[in-house]
This record gives sequence, structure tokens and C-alpha cells, in this order.
Amino acid sequence: MINPSANRKLLIGAGCMVLAAFFFALVGVFVKLAGQEVGVWQISFYRALVGILFMLGLSGCFRVAILGPNLRLLVIRGLLGTIGFLCLVLAMRQIPLTEVMVLFFLFPAFAAIFSPWLNDERVARRDWLLIALAFTGTVVVLYPGGDLHLRLGHFCALITSVVAGLNMALVRRLAGQHTPYCIYFFFCLAAAVVSIWPLALGVEPLLPSGTGLLYLAAIGAVGTVGQVIMNQGFYHLPATEGGVVLMSQVIIAGAWGVLFFGEPLTWHLVLGGVLILTGGAGLSRRVKAKVLE
Repeated sequence: MINPSANRKLLIGAGCMVLAAFFFALVGVFVKLAGQEVGVWQISFYRALVGILFMLGLSGCFRVAILGPNLRLLVIRGLLGTIGFLCLVLAMRQIPLTEVMVLFFLFPAFAAIFSPWLNDERVARRDWLLIALAFTGTVVVLYPGGDLHLRLGHFCALITSVVAGLNMALVRRLAGQHTPYCIYFFFCLAAAVVSIWPLALGVEPLLPSGTGLLYLAAIGAVGTVGQVIMNQGFYHLPATEGGVVLMSQVIIAGAWGVLFFGEPLTWHLVLGGVLILTGGAGLSRRVKAKVLE
């Protein structure tokens, strides 16, 4: 029987995850609204800069460690996260927001595939069925009516999903010795270092227009606030349940896409999304079961 205090923690945790999903989906809205006002490298750099300042401030206020012992793995995770974020922004500019989110949440399947090599976790037979279910959903999304409709944005979204799956496996390896603030700080640091070079070489202006600066500030602030709220949610909710609740981002992003950009919700997108999210949620539950064994 769950006591009232435990119930309260679960409700707070679930509320934090839904709110984090709201902010993460809002990042996509601002990226699409910004259009050509800002470039991909500008978005990456200024979002990272806001994140660095936030993490330094929060680590100082709460006296949380911002550095960790495994610097090599932190840097690798940060660089991979940077690649994933750049591809995510490109995908958001190319294809509907809902399609981006549906394909992105294929990452638990990729995490399960990478885990045997990174965390010595065996993939059970039932896990492979869930992975197959998720990939079937991808086929439904990408092959509507039996016709292949692939754009650059679809490839970018899939790359983001692969990288996110790899990062998920890496974070599980880092989590025992590193705080969430530390892991996110190194992601922002890597993104800032990678993104400053194209700006310094003039690929994109270092300083955007006034309107562009407002969009960059909004993207950085909303993304970082979402990250902080998500971290808070994980204090109240187990990682498995938190990850499943965070999948509400697909529904929220779909609503944003319809309201702001008139994006259609076709039956194949809904069906494919259900298959992908069911497979991802099942894999998350299986991870929890393995931890408890």
C-alpha cells in the first residue's frame, strides 16, 4: 500500500515531468518560429551559454558538484549530445514538429541496443520484440500508404534518436558518480566549444538581429528551465516512470504543431507514434525490472 507521502512524491514527480515536457516541446515551437532569423550554430551556442550560466549558478546555490571523476566519458557524452541537438534543430526546420518528436522517442530502442556494449546489460528476447515494435512504428511513419516520404529532416531526426539512445546508455553509466548538473554542464560546455568556431569563422553572425536575439534567449531559457524541472522531477519519481511520463512531450508537441503551424495529424503518424511510444515505454519498464532483479 502506498502511503500519502509517497503518493504526494509521485504526483509532484509526474507534474514536474509533464511541465518539463511542456517546456521541451516549446523549444521546438521557438525554433520553428525563429525561421531564418537565427542559424543552427547560433541556436546551439546561445542555448549552451544560457545552460552553462544556469548550471554554474545552481551548483553554487545548492553546493552541488559541477565536475566529476570521469572527464573523458563526460566529454564524449557532451560531444554526442551536441551532434544530437544540432540534428534536432535541423529536423525541426525541415519536417513537422510532431514527426520530429515521434521519431526522436525511438531512442529507448537504440539505448537497449547499445547497453550490452556500454553497461554489460543483456538484451532479453522480450526486449527484442519491443525494439521490433518501435521500429515497426518508424516504418509506419516513414512509409505512409506504402510510399517512402523521406526528407533531410527525417534523417536528422533519426540521427538524433540514435545519439539520444547512445547518450541514455552513457548517462546510466555516469549517473553513479556524477550529478545531473555535472552531466548537463559538460553537454553545454561541449556545445559552446563546438559551436563557437563556425561563428568565429563567419559561417553565421556571432551577434544576431534584435528579433533573433529574443528567439535565442527564449530557446536557451525555455530549454534550460525544462532541464532543471526534469532533474527535480527525478528526485520525486523513479527514472523509469519519469522517462515514460516525459513521453507526453509527443502529445504536447503535436498540439503545438496543430495550433501554431497547422500541421496535419494523419492516421499513419498517430499509429506509428503509438507503436514507437509503446515499445519505448515497455523497454523503460524492462530496464526497471532488470535493476530490481
